[in-house]
Amino acid sequence: MISLFKRSWRGEATLAEAFWLVFTLINLLIILTATFVLFHYTHDYDSTRRMANTILFPYLIFSSTCVWRCEKNASEFFIVLSKAIVIMSVVSFFPLSVS
Repeated sequence: MISLFKRSWRGEATLAEAFWLVFTLINLLIILTATFVLFHYTHDYDSTRRMANTILFPYLIFSSTCVWRCEKNASEFFIVLSKAIVIMSVVSFFPLSVS
């Protein structure tokens, strides 16, 4: 798994590996684990969401960079599709309005 992270960071992995394993699967595992553990201890949804986002955001930046660097290993359609999903994921972290 560490070699996959290294290859993805250097842009040597396939786009499918970088997107599905590094970006999607690991992000999902972090979200589920952080949410479950944090909610178990805080019992407060808003606090749990903020703490989980704080944990997830650095990995999201790392995994997004990996996907971006591995674009040369795929067809144009999948490059555009993966970049659109990555951009939407990063943008979704920032609320449209602060209340």
